[in-house]
Amino acid sequence: MENKNKRTINIILKISIIIVAIVGIISQQLHGLLIYTGHVPFMYFTTQSNIFIALCMGLLLYYDFAEKPVPTVILILHHISVTAVTLTFLVFAIFLGPFIPELSVSYFYSVQNLTLHNIVPLLAIGQYLYDDNRDIPDYTKYLGLLSGVIYVIFVYIVHFLGGNFGATLFPYFFLDYKTFGWLTISEGKIGILYWWIVIILLLLGISLLLYYLKKKSAERKNIPAAIFNSLIILAVIFIIINIIIKV
Repeated sequence: MENKNKRTINIILKISIIIVAIVGIISQQLHGLLIYTGHVPFMYFTTQSNIFIALCMGLLLYYDFAEKPVPTVILILHHISVTAVTLTFLVFAIFLGPFIPELSVSYFYSVQNLTLHNIVPLLAIGQYLYDDNRDIPDYTKYLGLLSGVIYVIFVYIVHFLGGNFGATLFPYFFLDYKTFGWLTISEGKIGILYWWIVIILLLLGISLLLYYLKKKSAERKNIPAAIFNSLIILAVIFIIINIIIKV
């Protein structure tokens, strides 16, 4: 009975992630159309990471309903996708939200922000730790870096082919070498290579922590709940801080 309830909760979490991600992406796209940016939102890491996690949830649901063991490659993709959306949550909360003057207070209450930057990542972390699929290879903890590496390559391919990201040449300031330089430390500017180091360490730290908690959750059932509750509290704190800064 306990296993059946856990399976049901797990399925509900996966379906919830898919629904919330779809709602957020539709809201974001509608907003993009209103300000004439068209397909541009799909070029941002936030949107891509949410699509990635939703697709992984769909794959996992297939194996749930088919009652088949999940292939290792799917489990690895699951880990990478959760690492990616966790990065989305933390980078927006720490680096982007508080320091981008164009973001109004109302944006923090918007459907696209609440869903894509907050609800989906938190649900994804909770589902990942709650899931019983723990047989992932040890090297998976380093593969969490792939989402960031692939996205950086994507951004610079778009840039050097003459593309842009709506009103800006780069989607995020820490990729804008034209404005901030590569190794600059002056006039209030920090070169993007330093930012890359910070992001890489953050992404690797997320991946290692998720992997560690995933393994430990098999031994101590209270870890997932404790971490999930802590993340919810952190999310609320970050949102309040961002709103206070904007006001």
